[in-house]
Amino acid sequence: MKVLEVPGVLNIVSSHGNLVALPDGEIDALRMVLETRRSEPHPTLSNGRKVRIKVGPLQGLEGIVLRQSRQLRLIVSVDCIMRSFAVELSASDLELCAASVA
Repeated sequence: MKVLEVPGVLNIVSSHGNLVALPDGEIDALRMVLETRRSEPHPTLSNGRKVRIKVGPLQGLEGIVLRQSRQLRLIVSVDCIMRSFAVELSASDLELCAASVA
């Protein structure tokens, strides 16, 4: 577990508790993206997670992630009109609600 103390290491890649080796090509591609694009760690926004919209005309509204495509499809409940609607948003427009953080 000393690897987690290395600067820049956030976590160990695993699936169902088993370590997963990434091909060198994928690691090189990730390095290239990190060098050429602004990026930061982002929580996993999986289906069923409660999120809050951070920007735009719907800022502050909360909803549930319905499904993912190229962008996230988010169900937003608007209590004042007693209706729900689906809206496509970029993951960078969303944040996990505190109760959703595991």
